[in-house]
Amino acid sequence: MALPATPDHQEITRRIAAIVGADAVVLDTEELRFYALDLSEQPGLTPALVVRPQTAGQVSGIVKAAGELGYCVIPRGAGISYTRSHLPVRERSIIIDSRKMNRIIEINK
Repeated sequence: MALPATPDHQEITRRIAAIVGADAVVLDTEELRFYALDLSEQPGLTPALVVRPQTAGQVSGIVKAAGELGYCVIPRGAGISYTRSHLPVRERSIIIDSRKMNRIIEINK
C-alpha cells in the first residue's frame, strides 16, 4: 500500500515535483503497485512514489531530497528481473525509473 498523504509524504512529493515536474512523479496507486513487481512470484512493498528523471542533475536532486527526509532510493531500469533487487523492502522508498535517461551526452575516449 502506498503511503497516505501525510505532511511528510506531501513534502517529498512537492520537493521532487519541483525538481522533475509534476508529470514525472507517479502517485497513482495502481501504477505504484506495478513498480512493486518483477518476474519473481513475490512482490515487494509499494513505493511511496516513482520518479522519472531525464538528467543526472535531476537524479542528484532526488537523492538529496530523499536523504534529507529519510526515504530510500531504488534505481530501476526496465524492471525485468528475477532477483527482486529493484523492489522496495521499506515503506519509505522512492523508485527512480531511469527509462527516460536514454540519450548519449558524452563519449569519453
